[in-house]
Amino acid sequence: MKKTVAAFIFLLSIVCAFSQSPVWLNPLPTGQGISDIAFFDENHAIMCGTNGTVLTSVDGGNNWQEQNTGDFSDFAEIAIAGSSVAYILADNFMLKTTDYGNSFSSIATLPSGFTYKGINMYSEDEGYALRYNASLAQPYELGYTSDGGLNWTWTPFPSDVKKVYTICFSDKLHGTGFIGKSSYIYLVFTDDGGNTWQTTSYSWETVSNPIIRYSNSGNFYAAYSTYYAQSYETHILKSTNQGQTWTDIYGPQGGDGNLLSDFKILGDDLLFMAAVPVNKKKNSLTPGNSLLYSTDGGITWTPGSFAGNINPGAPTGLGLKNMQEAFLSSYGPDENYQFFRTFSIGYFEPFSEHNFTGNITDLSFGSSKGYLFITDGTETLTRVSNDGGNTWTAQPQTAEGMAFRGVFTSDNYGYLCTFSADSDPISWIYKTNNGAQSWSRIKTNTPGTPLMFEPFGPDTVIILTSSPSNPDVNKMERSADGGTTWAQVNVTTETVYAADFIDGMHGCLFGGATQGKIWRTFDGGNTWDDFIFLTGPFTQGMVLSPYLALASTLHEGVNKILKINLLELSANVIFTAPADHNIIDFRFSDENNGYVITSKNSKRFLYKTTNSGQDWTLLGVYNNIN
Repeated sequence: MKKTVAAFIFLLSIVCAFSQSPVWLNPLPTGQGISDIAFFDENHAIMCGTNGTVLTSVDGGNNWQEQNTGDFSDFAEIAIAGSSVAYILADNFMLKTTDYGNSFSSIATLPSGFTYKGINMYSEDEGYALRYNASLAQPYELGYTSDGGLNWTWTPFPSDVKKVYTICFSDKLHGTGFIGKSSYIYLVFTDDGGNTWQTTSYSWETVSNPIIRYSNSGNFYAAYSTYYAQSYETHILKSTNQGQTWTDIYGPQGGDGNLLSDFKILGDDLLFMAAVPVNKKKNSLTPGNSLLYSTDGGITWTPGSFAGNINPGAPTGLGLKNMQEAFLSSYGPDENYQFFRTFSIGYFEPFSEHNFTGNITDLSFGSSKGYLFITDGTETLTRVSNDGGNTWTAQPQTAEGMAFRGVFTSDNYGYLCTFSADSDPISWIYKTNNGAQSWSRIKTNTPGTPLMFEPFGPDTVIILTSSPSNPDVNKMERSADGGTTWAQVNVTTETVYAADFIDGMHGCLFGGATQGKIWRTFDGGNTWDDFIFLTGPFTQGMVLSPYLALASTLHEGVNKILKINLLELSANVIFTAPADHNIIDFRFSDENNGYVITSKNSKRFLYKTTNSGQDWTLLGVYNNIN
């Protein structure tokens, strides 16, 4: 092999702008987490959630349109304040809309150290907000606005208040709240705009997720969960005199096993409680038992039900349109977000087909068909779309193993590489010529985990299996007759993390033990040239042309993507990940146009460039896309 050492040159940095987020195909209306849903009227609705998600509807919730707010913060709460006015709460700022959510302005940005804990607008311009700053002697402050949130007057709570859980006002003077004093939590009320708070006869040692709602007929409702006798019990109270006295309208003694998640009212008749079952050992709960509703103001309560006995998981947001129609978002038991609606009160149906069982590990789109490869850990199922990804049909035959990569070289002709989840994995290769209706295995029991699998046209296929911890098992094989026969290809025994070919002859291996290293072939792997770069090892790579490649590396504590010219032996930085971000994946369709996914904790950030990395646009933030 020919060996060359190249210098490393830093030239470009990342410039981020905001752009319209990509459109969700499945699930609908979104795959983001939804925290609140609210209706202006029978037609206009709005909901908000994680990663800057805001969606609006103009047809009563039949269709939802994503709105670009210019921010990717998590939104927690919606306050409807008028016929077309709403406020959306983030940690340290608010969004305001005056046109049903078609446009937004950012208002009431808090100073550093403060976070919002709640908002309550009782008219278009007047209302209260709750904020918190742990560094202050009294961390909780009550804010009042009379000009639609442009200006706020903040007043600290009395010094004996240890914690403010939630507040709700009916007008400028009258409000209620859950407030912690000493070792107890009290249900309190004020009749002087929050200057003083008086306790009621209700107090607890512990309270979870308290919520207060105010009806348009002048009544307060307070919902909360408390822990009693080794079980959670949820209660709902009602006050007809501005919070001075309360009546218990729901609260099974001994605990109902539910931890309150959300509580919404529609006038004084329709009350909806969503909760998370957390004590199934004591109370045998069906999914519907965690969703209760009353149509007579709380005199009687009925469990909700779900089509097909679907388990909704943990409710995250609830919205009431009218006495018959409600909307529910939840975090399902398979860790996917779900969205439901009712046409008949209490009976929830999935909003759309969603939550493919198992993990989507790869996808491939041809000119008129798309293919999804879904694994449950032991076998792979293929779903096919004929309408650009809007609907998917499961194919009858499965393939053994977890999907590594599936590639269709035409609409019906494709290959699939799978592998086992054993400590000593093996790989299999399958082929179809009928659009995945059936698969034939063309290669079995190849040792090692696949690092690269590339079909080129109908006949040429290359597979590389490797183990960075045991490079001696590096193995590359090639077929030129559609998998009928296979020939082993010469390959390095050094550490390899990734590989890519642009055709059956030109390709690169990416790796290195302590420095970045690339092996390049022009003849399908018969001979290789290798190049060493003064960086960290290359963990991912992509070949754009015989002399141009992209590679990711951790260099000097920062994750970067390099454009590497193998003719001039130069390497330029085209992407620098933000602090504490890892690079999950990147793909370029040509030298100029590409995408990068980075991660920070559970968040995934999708970037795009159209000028070879000189500028990058942040398209969206998501949870756990890979």
